[in-house]
Amino acid sequence: CDGSHKTTALTLTHHLIQAVILKTDSDMAEVRELVKTGDVFSMNTGKTIKAELREKADHLKDADFFETVKNKTDRMVKEKIIPDFMIGYYKRKSKKS
Repeated sequence: CDGSHKTTALTLTHHLIQAVILKTDSDMAEVRELVKTGDVFSMNTGKTIKAELREKADHLKDADFFETVKNKTDRMVKEKIIPDFMIGYYKRKSKKS
């Protein structure tokens, strides 16, 4: 899904993750227009809510496990999957919180 790297970066820098709740097909059209104008950086949306849900279900159907962004970030820090300078920043800021 689009945004995985962005949400991890936000978590590493202790910033909130912005979210959009889409309830109707017209909400989907509105978001597509916001992307075109640059008001929203990027967001992949289908034409309808049902189409979007089908795409997400297909994308996630073979996943072995699910984890929150925080849990994923903590795992990546523990397993040293990300560069040391990012880990250091994350840990320093975590101690101050």
